[in-house]
Amino acid sequence: MSTRMMRILGILSKQAGLPESIQMSLVSELKDANLDTGKRIISILSKQKALSEDILTALKPRLENADPDAIKWIDNVIDKQLALSESTERFLVAMSERAGPGVRKRIVEIFENPASRSLP
Repeated sequence: MSTRMMRILGILSKQAGLPESIQMSLVSELKDANLDTGKRIISILSKQKALSEDILTALKPRLENADPDAIKWIDNVIDKQLALSESTERFLVAMSERAGPGVRKRIVEIFENPASRSLP
């Protein structure tokens, strides 16, 4: 994986709230990964939390000299994630207003602990 992709992976893993030791381990383990693996990991991490304006600002300078296809792919991931997170948030807020406290608690749990998304 290119240095640029590794930097992006580092930024997104930090944004996803992974502990620093896991972030460093993840970047280290994936340094020899192929581009498709890097893209998949970045896609997963970008879905953990909506990317903030700070992260978008941090990404832009790192992508200035990147491969145009890579930039296009990352832009698509970001655009889809931001649109999805905004619409999902509106939907969940509307649903939780009508739901009982157990449902509200579950929604918060899903967003605070992505591993809890899988069904028991």
